[in-house]
Amino acid sequence: MYFSIALTKETLEEYRALLSNNKLSELDFVFRHKNMPVEVRSFLAAQIKLRKKAEKKHPNFFKSCCFYLEQALEQSTAYWVARHKAALFQQNSTLLVCDLTGGMGAESVAFADNGNQVVYIEPHKELFDISNYNFERLGLSAQIELMNTNAEDFLLQNVSAFDLTLLDPDRRAQGVRDFTLENSSPNPLLLEEEILKKSRKLLVKHSPLIDIQYLREQFNFLQTVFVFSFRNEVKEVTTLHTRGDVNDTKVVCICINSKGVKSVVAFNENADKHITHVNSGCKEYFFEPDKAIIKSGYASLYASRLGLESISPGIPYFTSENVPHNFIGRIFEVKEVVKYNNQSIKEILNKYKIVKASIGARGFSLKADEIEKKFQLKPDDTHHLFFYINKDGEKEVVLCETYLPKASI
Repeated sequence: MYFSIALTKETLEEYRALLSNNKLSELDFVFRHKNMPVEVRSFLAAQIKLRKKAEKKHPNFFKSCCFYLEQALEQSTAYWVARHKAALFQQNSTLLVCDLTGGMGAESVAFADNGNQVVYIEPHKELFDISNYNFERLGLSAQIELMNTNAEDFLLQNVSAFDLTLLDPDRRAQGVRDFTLENSSPNPLLLEEEILKKSRKLLVKHSPLIDIQYLREQFNFLQTVFVFSFRNEVKEVTTLHTRGDVNDTKVVCICINSKGVKSVVAFNENADKHITHVNSGCKEYFFEPDKAIIKSGYASLYASRLGLESISPGIPYFTSENVPHNFIGRIFEVKEVVKYNNQSIKEILNKYKIVKASIGARGFSLKADEIEKKFQLKPDDTHHLFFYINKDGEKEVVLCETYLPKASI
């Protein structure tokens, strides 16, 4: 949503002062300020709502009393992901970075905070003005140069040579969410080679739902695929591009826990994805790798490295008699395993007096929410029920409890 009001430094300072001690809800603020111009009132009411979202997603922006636009905030890279993304390129020398699709500027800020010089490109005047103000609030005006233009026009006029260019295409260019590269704006397939003529490296942000093999097939200069997760949720897939021949695309999973600490695991494109031994049943412990590792397609290889056995081919559930000290993901103690049918599920629920449980289902005939509804279970983290098809093609359910000594999420 964009507003047709002047967002100068002076007006934004006035708005910040007005909101600094605000205790009103979004709706109460509107009723309290009926004499305020409608556009101004709408903008300020939106800030009350957006600041609540920003407090968790961008604590640095929130603490500095920054301003937001809803779509930009929603599509922005979260704080810890942006931090760890910038850290991938941290070195002794200063980098010249171009953020071609600036948006809210979370990545521009992360790279500038590491001492780099950043050129921020943003075509929307309202967002451009807000970012100009926010960068000053964050103390980064000297390190971030802003240009109010679009990516394509900038590339036509630019004569600078960059160390790294950032590209985050709009996947809702036609008003509908779309995960294909061709319908993104700007189109990274068309710009890849042109950008790499003036930049040593290119970093493209994609939807967390995009298919990694599809990315390999579409790009000409793809070097590395990064899969970022935060608290066991895939936040984005990012691709690194460089000029020259690439024979083996790497997939690097960066798994960030609730404290912002990352764990990293990497795979080569030509590695065997399915080499774990399939066990005949669950042992003492049950494992589900971090969602970033599952997304990579190499969960079985990862489990094999740690000596874990697969419960069923193609399903990222694993088991072992021991707990590897460096496992990235969720670990559970197995309580009981039963064949799936209505009677066996009711018996196990009654036996352990379960009315709430976390449900997991992979390769199963029912989805997790359908299972919850069928057995009238409410979400909870005390008990965990995992539904899957075992190696003999039989439906099976394992009841687990969280293994408390280990928490990697």
